[in-house]
Amino acid sequence: MTGEVTATGFTGTLDGSLGSGAAAAASVTTLAVSGAISGASFKDENDMASDSATAVASQQSIKAYVDTEVAGAGGGGMPAGYITNADLVTGADAAHDIDFPAIICRDTANTKDITTSAYTKQGDAAFAEGTAAGMLADSVTLPASGTIHFFIIEKDAAAGTFDYMADTSVTGATGVSGWTVRRRVGSRT
Repeated sequence: MTGEVTATGFTGTLDGSLGSGAAAAASVTTLAVSGAISGASFKDENDMASDSATAVASQQSIKAYVDTEVAGAGGGGMPAGYITNADLVTGADAAHDIDFPAIICRDTANTKDITTSAYTKQGDAAFAEGTAAGMLADSVTLPASGTIHFFIIEKDAAAGTFDYMADTSVTGATGVSGWTVRRRVGSRT
């Protein structure tokens, strides 16, 4: 079909092209499409490489692009370095226990959002999973003096299972076998 076509309230099938350039774009007020869209002005690029100011992107391309960008920025909803409610309180055994509140934070690598439960951990006993249990990292003993650092750790065999560990290393390098250090939440001397 060539030439100018004016139709108000047109219902049916238009097979062909509406034209090209600014004149065609200006002359189409509302266009509803109930099938696949194709052509040079339609882009299906997950990386948005063409960087076009006039092309239309597919829903799948937009979602793939956003997912990739969010993952590259660390993914998740919390900002990098975020931590809240990390006030460590001395527990019933004032010399050794720590009461950890439910902590919400971003892990050290900025790859995971973490929400923990409130726990009481024993600072003078080897690590054991759960509240009212030991928290010392593998082969670490409670130092007579110096600083001990507290970490949120995640169970390797059960993603999303968090606990707390105490280590004399500021980075949590000693660690607990079967657990990954996720975030330092405090220190005590």
